[in-house]
Amino acid sequence: MGLLIAAFEAEIFAPDPWRQIIGLGFLGALTTFSTFSMDNVLLMQQGAFLKMGLNIVLNVVLSISACWIGFQMLTKS
Repeated sequence: MGLLIAAFEAEIFAPDPWRQIIGLGFLGALTTFSTFSMDNVLLMQQGAFLKMGLNIVLNVVLSISACWIGFQMLTKS
């Protein structure tokens, strides 16, 4: 996804509407982790390190917590 975004930024590919269709629709649906990673790279490039850190920590902690809670709900019944 990083290579694709860089190609759009360098205007190797026409950005509209392909950026949204390929980047968010196709790759985003197939590779959610790539979208998560790209969001964090963009935050890092903007110098928003606190937001990047919070995004990483909250995504990981909340995802694992939700998974654990769901697992607990099914195994307790």
